[in-house]
Amino acid sequence: MRWLLPASLVLTTAACAPLADAPLVGEDGDPRFNLYFDNQEQVDLDLRVLDPDGEEISWENPSSESGGVLDVDCKCSSCPDDPSENVAWAEGGPSGTYTVWVEYYTACQHHDGAGASFLVRTARSGELGDSWSGTLYEGESERWSFELP
Repeated sequence: MRWLLPASLVLTTAACAPLADAPLVGEDGDPRFNLYFDNQEQVDLDLRVLDPDGEEISWENPSSESGGVLDVDCKCSSCPDDPSENVAWAEGGPSGTYTVWVEYYTACQHHDGAGASFLVRTARSGELGDSWSGTLYEGESERWSFELP
């Protein structure tokens, strides 16, 4: 029997082997959220972080009043530091719950339906923490929570 899966399927796994050794691009911070993905020639993925004060940081709002900054934003083939996005609090972010997710912004020129595998990693002052991975063809990933005491 053959199963048909919806085009918006989001696969989430504990590790994304080819991306697991990807470099962390961008500024360090406490906390830091880093997105690395493949297929940057065909897909534009965006990192989105909601800080404990309820302010979202993304390409639309690259900095927050709490000090979070989107310092790396990859746009299709314009990814000088590999296909990465990075949000960090250099001076330390507010305590509380952060929510992070990945949005499939668009397929790049002439690549409708293309997908990309991604890896999101958290870090605190250089120490890696949680990570989440998956594959997107449209829409957005699930949303993950990160606690900063």
